[in-house]
Amino acid sequence: MRLITQSTRLFGFQPQSFRSTLWGMRSIFLICALALSTYSGFAPAQAAGPAVKDSFLNESLVFNRSETTYRMRADGTGERINRVSMRIQSQGAAQQFGVLAVGYASANETAHFTLVRVHKPDGSTVDTPPDTAMEMPAEVTREAPLYSDLKQQHIAVRSLSVGDTLEYEVHITINKAEAPGQFWGAEHFAAPGTVVVLAEVVNLEVPKDKYVQVWSPNHKPTITDKDSVRTYSWTVAQLLPSPKATGADQSTKPEDPKDPDEDAKGRKIPSIAWTTFKSWSEVGDWYRGMALPRAQPNEELRKRAGEITRNAKTPEEQVRAIYEFVSTKIRYIGIDFGVGRYLIRREGDSSDRGSPIDEDES
Repeated sequence: MRLITQSTRLFGFQPQSFRSTLWGMRSIFLICALALSTYSGFAPAQAAGPAVKDSFLNESLVFNRSETTYRMRADGTGERINRVSMRIQSQGAAQQFGVLAVGYASANETAHFTLVRVHKPDGSTVDTPPDTAMEMPAEVTREAPLYSDLKQQHIAVRSLSVGDTLEYEVHITINKAEAPGQFWGAEHFAAPGTVVVLAEVVNLEVPKDKYVQVWSPNHKPTITDKDSVRTYSWTVAQLLPSPKATGADQSTKPEDPKDPDEDAKGRKIPSIAWTTFKSWSEVGDWYRGMALPRAQPNEELRKRAGEITRNAKTPEEQVRAIYEFVSTKIRYIGIDFGVGRYLIRREGDSSDRGSPIDEDES
């Protein structure tokens, strides 16, 4: 089950019962560049992928191929395409992936499945019509005090059983840039000892004449130019299975292999990252232009602050009085809609917890 759960964090989808996190929907990938796969692609006759090596037959599932393509435009809009082929090798995997869920931010994105296909061992296939997918609120918004534009497209996979190969493709269209004329992103490849991935591919397509800083210190991309598009491509494989427990009672678990994409303190860093911002100063200018007008205290706020600190005799006592009020009297609720997730709203969100407007008198 640990292996199955880890795999849901890697490839941009969640099975129905998986507890997603807020940015788990953004496809947090983990990493290891061990070897290049010779798998040739998603040609219809070979969509089930190559024969899985005997050494992987005891794994709950094996990813034959996972390919993510970002196609970005100069104005910051674009699309993200995920195509995955996985071999279902356990009943648990068949149950977990019987319903796929792909996440997106509906304020500036739309998502739709274009292919969901089950390849049977006898060579037959069973397709699930993409139009059977349903939009649902993201699970995190149902479990936390959060109002958000985070949504999921759920689709029930038809006739999925042990021994099958599941193939699916989903397109996410970025209709509106969070920062006009800018875009950024990051990926983290499958980490060693998590889930077996015979080929993990990331493609980044950007306008050739637009400044884009691409950072991937441990993974050298292949760069090609065609017409007005520059394409960065990375292909890695993760062939190290999850460490198995040992000992008479199977209670001794070996340490997980080290992820090459970690810093000296063991913190995950992106395998790949990119941005069109040229400096942090540019990022600051963008944010400042949005945030400063909202950060100015109005008369209501000034009056409330005066009431809260009326007995304080020093600046430190003023700060403590305001902190005590905010931490005990402000109802928390998360509000995440589009670029607004970065902004102060004075509505009890974590981004503006210091704006004591919505007092809980209960």
